[in-house]
Amino acid sequence: MRYHKRLRDAVRWRLERFRAGLQAKRFADLTDQIRCRIELGFALPQLETMQSYRRLKFLYDCILRFAPSTGVALDVGSYKCSATVFIAKACTRKHIQHTYAMDLFTERPSWNSSVDYFSNAQQKITSYGLGDQVTLIRGHSLQYPWKDPIAVLHINANHASRVLRQDIQKYSAFLVEGGIVVFDDYDTATQA
Repeated sequence: MRYHKRLRDAVRWRLERFRAGLQAKRFADLTDQIRCRIELGFALPQLETMQSYRRLKFLYDCILRFAPSTGVALDVGSYKCSATVFIAKACTRKHIQHTYAMDLFTERPSWNSSVDYFSNAQQKITSYGLGDQVTLIRGHSLQYPWKDPIAVLHINANHASRVLRQDIQKYSAFLVEGGIVVFDDYDTATQA
């Protein structure tokens, strides 16, 4: 009997901790949504993977503070384009004419299957009124024949150090004078 009471109390305590954690996350999410609306003037896109409002606001602020107004913006590894929204919105304020978002727009969530999210990315760009300013490029960053001068380069594609170095070498050659490069979540564990 005593064991059952302890077990029941432990389960209750764990459920309360879980609920409190959910409430704290909901509050933080709501706070970020309000901050984005007030500070930047647009709704916070659904955040994917390791993204957070704080990180994307940092990207936005870097563009406003440091990027030159000549050239274009290139988001290498745009996934579902949440960061692209921040980049394009900042570029609009900075008078950078165009933003490109490059990705394969596919993933393999499980063995022998793949998911294509190109249309989701297009819908997100369109829903933010950025359809004329953002071009989605379906392609591998190292195989795509790039030619435009770059004011803002956001590298968030393959996180392996070898591929990251190749992206840097390829695209930094196109940076205009004063152009900026912002990196996102490089992974030292993937050395391939």
